[in-house]
Amino acid sequence: MAAQAMVTASTGAMNSVLSKLATLLEDECNPHTRNRIIALRCALTSMRSFLERRAAASMKDMDPLVEGWMKQVRDMTYDLEDCIDDFVCSDAPGNTNSVAQLIKVVTWRRQYTSLLQELKEQVSGASERRWRYGVVCDPGDPLPIPSVVTNGLLPVFSAHVGCGLVGIEGSRDRLIKLLDPDDKKQLKMVSIVGSRGIGKTTLAMDVYQSLKERFNCHTIVSVSSGDDLRIILTSILSQVGVQEHDFRECDEEQLIHKLSELLKTRRYFIVIEDIWDVSAWKIIRWAFPDNGCGSRILVTTCISSIASPSCYFGKDDIFKMVPLSDTEARKLFFMRIFHPEDCCPLHLKENSFDILKKCGGIPLAIITVASLLATKSDENEWKRVRDAIGSVFGKSATPEGMKQILHVAYFDLPVHLRTCLLYLSIFPKGYVINKAQLIRRWMGEGFIIEEHVKSSEEVGECYFSELVNRGLIQPVCIRYDGRIESCQVQNMIWDFILSKSSEENFVTRYDDRHGIFGLQDRIRRLSLYCGRHEKDSFILSAITASHIRSLTIVVTDKEMPTLANFQALRVLDVESSGELEDDNYLQKIGKPRLLKYLRLQTKRFTELPEQVAELQFLQTLDLTSALISRLPHSIVRLKQLIYLLVKNIKLPDEIGELQVLQELSHVEVESSNSPNSLEELGRLSRLRVLGLNWCISDTDSSMEICADSLISSLDKLGSSNLQSLHIGTGSGCSLDFLLDSLSAPFNHLHEFRMTSDYYFPKIPGWMTTLVSLRVLEINIDTVGEEALKILGKLPSLLVLLLSVKSLAQNQGLTITSCGFRCLKQFDFICSNVLDMVMFEQGSMLALENLHLKFRVKGVFVNYGFQFDIEHIAALRYLRVDIACEDAEAREMEVVEDAIRSATSTHPGHPRLELRRLGEEDVMHGEGTDVESEEMMEEDHTSPAVSCCPCNFYVADFHTHLTDGCVNCRELPTTIITLSGHICYIFGTSLS
Repeated sequence: MAAQAMVTASTGAMNSVLSKLATLLEDECNPHTRNRIIALRCALTSMRSFLERRAAASMKDMDPLVEGWMKQVRDMTYDLEDCIDDFVCSDAPGNTNSVAQLIKVVTWRRQYTSLLQELKEQVSGASERRWRYGVVCDPGDPLPIPSVVTNGLLPVFSAHVGCGLVGIEGSRDRLIKLLDPDDKKQLKMVSIVGSRGIGKTTLAMDVYQSLKERFNCHTIVSVSSGDDLRIILTSILSQVGVQEHDFRECDEEQLIHKLSELLKTRRYFIVIEDIWDVSAWKIIRWAFPDNGCGSRILVTTCISSIASPSCYFGKDDIFKMVPLSDTEARKLFFMRIFHPEDCCPLHLKENSFDILKKCGGIPLAIITVASLLATKSDENEWKRVRDAIGSVFGKSATPEGMKQILHVAYFDLPVHLRTCLLYLSIFPKGYVINKAQLIRRWMGEGFIIEEHVKSSEEVGECYFSELVNRGLIQPVCIRYDGRIESCQVQNMIWDFILSKSSEENFVTRYDDRHGIFGLQDRIRRLSLYCGRHEKDSFILSAITASHIRSLTIVVTDKEMPTLANFQALRVLDVESSGELEDDNYLQKIGKPRLLKYLRLQTKRFTELPEQVAELQFLQTLDLTSALISRLPHSIVRLKQLIYLLVKNIKLPDEIGELQVLQELSHVEVESSNSPNSLEELGRLSRLRVLGLNWCISDTDSSMEICADSLISSLDKLGSSNLQSLHIGTGSGCSLDFLLDSLSAPFNHLHEFRMTSDYYFPKIPGWMTTLVSLRVLEINIDTVGEEALKILGKLPSLLVLLLSVKSLAQNQGLTITSCGFRCLKQFDFICSNVLDMVMFEQGSMLALENLHLKFRVKGVFVNYGFQFDIEHIAALRYLRVDIACEDAEAREMEVVEDAIRSATSTHPGHPRLELRRLGEEDVMHGEGTDVESEEMMEEDHTSPAVSCCPCNFYVADFHTHLTDGCVNCRELPTTIITLSGHICYIFGTSLS
């Protein structure tokens, strides 16, 4: 049984208030005062019981008086907590015997008495209204749904199986053929049309994932009803890598011209989801030039008049989606619940057929109901769900029917999961939500707390997994170990969440597109998305900030609301892409003293003031996207800080004072760091994630003593709880001191990554003992059979990213049958020529993804090129990047032919992605046919530019493509070339 969250959508801050009153009671000796606190707790406990029981019965029609009283009580609990917090945070008197101190004590006791009187008046008023309204518990009301914490994803997600793909396999293959960029060189536009929830987005996403790597420029844009043309066009421009300052002042015509100019020489693939207006589409269409490069546009819409020849779609390029057949619907339904699909007990089959009829073949309805039933085996529970989703067969195939199904699914959730789900309305529709950031925000809001042996973060992981299991959020990025890194909310579900959140006064949203949504007298959580328009200024002046607990604000060229007014703030997330009017905005950062989560995603903040030390409750400080160059000395006074996320900022002195710190990344170790500051790292016994850059050269006089201090600290961390270690280096700096110096067992280390131009001369000796290591990213100067055997013996290794300068004795890459029993992903980058790739029988039996990158100049020097992958039975995806510098065309052809031949004869038919890098340097012979040079436009060897949500720079681009950004783990959605640089665009920008 999960512990009760401090804050929920159903009970407000009731649990937090009761907990804080209990703390006051423990510290109180005066009998009269104790009795007053006890009376308050009794009255509030009775109200909480009523709120919880009514929340469990909310599918019934509720008396407006009862509903109004419940909202008043929830609102009251927030005010009560604000009063208590304001009093507790005030300076309490000490114990000295001076007259002045005695006066302070008397004053403080009077304030305390006034506080209790204020609390009593509010609670008494609520109790009086309850009896006046006749608000009593209905004996028929069910008890609250138990808050059971799940331990992971359903098998259907853990196994990487996409349930939504049932019934669309043929459609996917047809669309892939229609959109094949090599079929016809002229621009082709294809539309998918169908009702909401029928699976248009699922189909479009699957097609996009299958084809995107064959285009220079690719992206997905989600359009909301009511979006004007400018918003749609700026969204596309920002996602294909154009900086906002380049088009902020443009009108619609200028935006179309800018986008057309950007795309005119590129092979592009753009998916536009949910186009809603015929006239808007007819204008947007002219932003996409027919450049003869094989470019493609894929549009999804619910409106038949858009998916028609009159809107530039050929008759053969219109794909109409229909509901699933009975057979497909049963397969999807049972596969979601029973794993495998043919294990449905006989006593549940009749109810399941009735439920499926009501779902009308709509995949979203089927998945939602099946996810709801996945944890229920009692026949009566199935009957209850069957009766709740409507009495008329087929009703649920309509939007109204879908809303009814979502209503049932929502009220089947435990209270804590309803709260976490409603919170997603903070984010824009279609936004890719980073799981780690979401869980940290939940923690800051008080939605999750530590429980038994689980930390708050682990409990948050369980909540997230349960929402995925219920089909209410969709995984976007699944890692090598089955963990989901980010998610999205399906549009219909997001609309439902937004509506429900407004009803509960849980989140208030304002944006340029739709104005204010959910405005109440007292706003508790505010989400502001403001653009260039002057009308935005009114909203800030119209809002009473003193009650706001959470503020998410995205602005461009706007005056920010002053932080001094937000005394109750717990969560602050600021993003700005423009110039802020107040350069000293952060000087008031210490005013919201209750702040627990602070994230600054803006280039306009360059300094964090010393006042940050006043935030004594702060748990998360995320500065990865700010240009802050140093941390204030007072940072070490934040005793409750759990996550300190920065970008190449010098390691603070006395860092060991942050005793509850669990994640520290990405700090720089410089020659100006004292050895003591490095020794301080070893005091962080709870640290799980450490990211640092070693920026001390071997010639520096302090190098040896600093290296010894770092080694000492790493040994201490390796003997405690360190799970992830990421080390980079400054230019010309060496990590030789790590070769044979570490002695800790590192029993908990799951990930070791290095992003550096430094190469170890050999595999460090201490790595052979890493029994828990799952991910290894390492640079080795020269690798031979012995080194591969050492790596193959790591028993838990799932992902290996190995960069080498050369192979021992000019051997090719040969993987023997020994070792690598668990490996799922292997990336091998060789700076030199590679003339043989050989996987012997029994080698890498679990390998699913293989990525190779090597030079081909000189493959004929020995025996030509050999490529054998037939023994990798589980292989699903093969990517080969061929560096063409100074190579002859015939060398390229021989290598590519060998790779294609091996792939085509592989029994598992893996998907092949074959790319040429630096093709302009190929020495072409007479009559040589060179493949689509425009396809390789992005493959220049210039440095990579990262545009991920955390804006973290990584030198080696292959890291992003295989496992996401090494800092925030986001995966790229777009790869383009700007000014000769490879640019990776990650997810959807808030702005």
